[in-house]
Amino acid sequence: MDIGFLRQVKLIAKDIPRYEFADSALTSRMKIRTTNANINDLENSIRKALSAFHNNKPIDLKAQIVDKSVDIWHSVILAELNDDKFEKLVKWYFDQIGATETIIPSKNYADKVGDVDVIATFENIKTIINVQVKYYKGETSDWAIRQIKDFSQSKENMFDGYSRQYWVVSSSDTFSKESYNQAKEHNILLIDGKQFVRMLLDIGIESLENFV
Repeated sequence: MDIGFLRQVKLIAKDIPRYEFADSALTSRMKIRTTNANINDLENSIRKALSAFHNNKPIDLKAQIVDKSVDIWHSVILAELNDDKFEKLVKWYFDQIGATETIIPSKNYADKVGDVDVIATFENIKTIINVQVKYYKGETSDWAIRQIKDFSQSKENMFDGYSRQYWVVSSSDTFSKESYNQAKEHNILLIDGKQFVRMLLDIGIESLENFV
């Protein structure tokens, strides 16, 4: 509708799909049949819709649910689990994504070099993921990276047809700067507590009660 004769206006965007970009409040107001309407209270909804349209990011229900759930899940993990249970949760994750075999090796064995807490084997792609698991709050130091690095170096001359990856999964909020530097240098993947929660949410929680 041309309302330029009443007030100077400039077109910001057009042909925005209502279904993909308008939230519930804006969608509801757009259904009114009167010529004019006061929508000052919907400024945030309108700005959000415009931003999403210009960035080609339609409303993603799953992403929004995950975003709002991460902090809750993370706080529950920190409050309710312990070292052993968090290790079992990491093991459970690999079971759910299709590992052929997952084990939690003994903490003490002969000729032990470095440390690994969960070993997941994916036979169909000949890949073994070795994981150092840390149940921490706050920040994880580079000690975890040194442990998995030493373990990886003890395996680097193995020629058994398997590709090996080395991860550190921590319940903490973040890793120290030195941890990131060492991980990058030694090709180690770092996963903090909230990243791990997102991984859990991606695979679903239907059988979570069976992880212990």
